[in-house]
Amino acid sequence: MIRWFRWGTFPIALGEVQLDCQEVYEAFVESVLSAPTCSLEDDAYTDFIQMVAPNLPAGMTTFWSGTYEIAHDMSATTDLYYTMEDTFMGYLVNSLNWCGNDDNSDLGYDECPAWDYDDCYGQATSVFWNEASAVMARQAKGEVFVILNGDTTEGAFRESSFFGRVEAPNLNPNQVDVVNVLLIHDLVNNPHETCDDPKSLQNLWALLKDLGIPYTCEDNPANARFLQCSQDPDNPECSTTCENEFRKPKPGRGRFNRPFY
Repeated sequence: MIRWFRWGTFPIALGEVQLDCQEVYEAFVESVLSAPTCSLEDDAYTDFIQMVAPNLPAGMTTFWSGTYEIAHDMSATTDLYYTMEDTFMGYLVNSLNWCGNDDNSDLGYDECPAWDYDDCYGQATSVFWNEASAVMARQAKGEVFVILNGDTTEGAFRESSFFGRVEAPNLNPNQVDVVNVLLIHDLVNNPHETCDDPKSLQNLWALLKDLGIPYTCEDNPANARFLQCSQDPDNPECSTTCENEFRKPKPGRGRFNRPFY
């Protein structure tokens, strides 16, 4: 798994974090090898995560649900959004699947059980993302963004998702000023729900209200539409989008140089 050894230092928003790659790798492997395949404890990765946990500047933390591709296109092309996969913690294992082996010799990659909360609750990958998602949420400060899919009939806000189960409930109202929902629709323009006609979003509003965190909601932010139209420029929905500039930072929000991987 060469990703472990790709960086000796890793750019983190405004600076660098010095890491011993061998120590990081060993902490991760020890989290998995010492437990049966489907029986990892909820805090199995704590030692590893403490080494690589993010601490983003206020106003940069971005969550997503059902919008993997567009969310990461947005984070890659602007400096307004920073997802967990942009942090060292998430980057290391993004898109990977792993598990322990019965002989405790090394990690397995090819024959790992699927995520199944009924038959394999302690599956290695899901335990990691649960713990990492909670850490990402607890460090969020200032403005927070969440990029959701307004077209899915399952609802933009799913309480079974990582954002619904783990991230939103772990936001700290003493640190988070506001949650900005960016609701994405495709260019067909046949949304299941919108900011003005919320369905599942009402459950998110209730959760945030209970936490004491204000929220905003925006349909199809200009920078997301620009990215969609760059792939389908002849779509009628794009006739006015290209006249808009990328969304500018709000007053008081700085712009940061982002690392390229």
